[in-house]
Amino acid sequence: MTYLTDTWTTYNKKLDDIKLESISDIEKSKVLGGCMILPLSLNTTLMNTEIDLLEKFIQIDNFSILELGAGFGNYCKVLHEKANIKKYTILDTPSMLRFSKFYLNAFNIPCTFIESDKYEEIGNETFDLFISNICLSEIPTEFLESLLAFVLPKCDKLAVIDDRNSPFRDWFLSFVDSLKHFSHRVCYYLDGFYLRNHNIYIMRK
Repeated sequence: MTYLTDTWTTYNKKLDDIKLESISDIEKSKVLGGCMILPLSLNTTLMNTEIDLLEKFIQIDNFSILELGAGFGNYCKVLHEKANIKKYTILDTPSMLRFSKFYLNAFNIPCTFIESDKYEEIGNETFDLFISNICLSEIPTEFLESLLAFVLPKCDKLAVIDDRNSPFRDWFLSFVDSLKHFSHRVCYYLDGFYLRNHNIYIMRK
């Protein structure tokens, strides 16, 4: 069972070739800029927008958070600045973890990093909130089902921003419903600032 699409396998090889000596190496990377919003100032504005939206539904205080697909880690950084975080864990590919480790270490932000295909290393840990930001729809379905079936029952709440198109939306909602873990669900349509054609899916036990 593969955990990467062919596109991301190729993309990660390019990411591995990027030297990381300063934060500016992230900002000027055309490869990284091909899959996420840069420059850093614009990315930070987007992260603030998304977190402000999240906090309309969930009051984050002393939370333990699990994020799948953190990019270079700016959501984690901004969330630490806006809320009291008890513990933060990131699941991602080794190539992307190299960026998030570098970026978050530069700001002395504590975080646990786990390679996404080794998600079972989470063990018996539990989390207040599962977060994923435009990532789930880019993961092969068979692997995603296995991962979510393992991690979501360990989480009290879920906040996912991803595609609103019917194939992904219908699959995601149906799959999460099949877990019978979250009893309350909100699907909020987004329509602005790089979030057009995406939903935010909010669920809780």
